Amino acid sequence: MGTEAIVYGVATQDTLTVEFQKHLLDDAAKNGKEIAKAEYDAIKADKIEVTFDCEAILVKKEDPF
Repeated sequence: MGTEAIVYGVATQDTLTVEFQKHLLDDAAKNGKEIAKAEYDAIKADKIEVTFDCEAILVKKEDPF
């Protein structure tokens, strides 16, 4: 079981298109990272990415008993 927390901030959702995901791999390859063709070919659908810009987090202290 996880730890309970309250977060304060802004959540943002973005869609990474297939074309953009492949572009990121191309950039990584240009910077010297070895990219397998299978990794490139595995990108077949848009990806939904959610990020959270957090200003504060309140973590509930676990009861020791």
